[in-house]
Amino acid sequence: MLTDSYLRRNFSTCLYKNRRLNLGEFDLSKDFTGECDGDKYPVLRSVGEYSESVKDGIYRFDSERSMAARFITPLYPYASYEMTVEDLRGECGFLFTRGEWDTGIMLGADETGLLYIKSINSIEYSICKTETKFKSGMRFSVTVRPGKADIYFDFGKNPVHAATFTVPFFKEAAKEDVFTKIYACLCFYNCAAVSGASVFMDSGISQADIRPVCYENGEVMTENGKIYLTASVRQHEGAYQGVFSWVPGTCVFELTGALFFDAGDGIWGNDVASDLIFNRKTGKWLIWMCAFSHGHVLARAELESDVRHGVSVIDVKLTEPLKDGDGDEVFGGKKGDEDPALIFDEHTNKWLLAVCRISDVNNSYCYHFFESDSPLDGFRFTGKGKPGCETGGSFVRRGGRLYFVCGNSFEKTSDYRVYDMEYFPFYRRLEFDLPDGGFRGWGSIMPVKRGTREKLYMLTFDRHRGSDYRWSYGNIYCFSD
Repeated sequence: MLTDSYLRRNFSTCLYKNRRLNLGEFDLSKDFTGECDGDKYPVLRSVGEYSESVKDGIYRFDSERSMAARFITPLYPYASYEMTVEDLRGECGFLFTRGEWDTGIMLGADETGLLYIKSINSIEYSICKTETKFKSGMRFSVTVRPGKADIYFDFGKNPVHAATFTVPFFKEAAKEDVFTKIYACLCFYNCAAVSGASVFMDSGISQADIRPVCYENGEVMTENGKIYLTASVRQHEGAYQGVFSWVPGTCVFELTGALFFDAGDGIWGNDVASDLIFNRKTGKWLIWMCAFSHGHVLARAELESDVRHGVSVIDVKLTEPLKDGDGDEVFGGKKGDEDPALIFDEHTNKWLLAVCRISDVNNSYCYHFFESDSPLDGFRFTGKGKPGCETGGSFVRRGGRLYFVCGNSFEKTSDYRVYDMEYFPFYRRLEFDLPDGGFRGWGSIMPVKRGTREKLYMLTFDRHRGSDYRWSYGNIYCFSD
């Protein structure tokens, strides 16, 4: 029984911008500058005369107060743009251009070798001076999010946050009809050299809201020895929905996908806390998630394509608002609803949906349970959890029994409630050998077949802030029985 499980710590880790989903690159294996039969990286902006060359895997730009910008990819919201800088006698960085409007994030060094970062638009610029000295081979990266640009330096150990700029040009960077018309370019001024550049989605500074991708009955989907996880990728501020693969029990994680959600307004919503299910009965995928960007209510969708790989946009339907006078026991969109969990109960032939909802009774989060003949609508109330501060819940089936596991307390770590749904609403607590480091924790319990045995794994995370942003969170923990 799940309620008898004793969980032991396997490891803890932090995926600090070290997993990537590559979207484009500046390939320097051949000299493209004199190419007549193609134009790999066309020049979209230039001023004055300059010379350029590619030799031994290094691109060199030489001029006297001239600049040029070469296309590398379109703009992707929430993506990172990185270059490896070998020579910095001028400036290099990224230019984002749309018609007559440009904005640039450039790196330079003063006469003492101290680095500075310059944010430039068509009218003015701002500059951030640092106490860091230039070193050949350093990596300079820009992570774009609506209205902001986060800058990182990497000298071969770990990326380090160097600055954040407010960039009006990026204000509508999540609007599809805006960002699809913006080109991202490598930009060079005076004299500079790079040994490569790339564009990618990365794993952010931390991860949260981890869920396994499952079949409709709650069975964890396993392919080629890996399972897939949805997890919110926390950036210096804000987040987006990432998909990871994981070799259970190991520290092998890969970023395989990025999900964005369009609620009909053309915005690639960076909503998170997704529950992704493959329904074998219909051959279609189901997803429930929290639409933080649309009033903090739930949204859902049914789709035919596998969205575990690559960058995907999902058209979602928001949960219809509750009517005046509706209480907690009415299904609908109540502000504050989050962390949904869906499963098909094969014993009752009903779809069960758990919604983490702020209770009208004590103004704290409590799971409310609903059932329906459909996975997307028609839900009716069946019960709710005990008072507390519940969060991050998921259905788990083990040994023929259905459980619901959720975090609870702000007062202590490793406080997880396990509801045996046959005896609901009574619960027991999970037991651990070492704390998970989190408060009001989110724990994803995953029964996985390993050889001739079934192993129980749990992934959770703590609330150690990766930045000053309150919801940046921190480290991943793995436990097993």
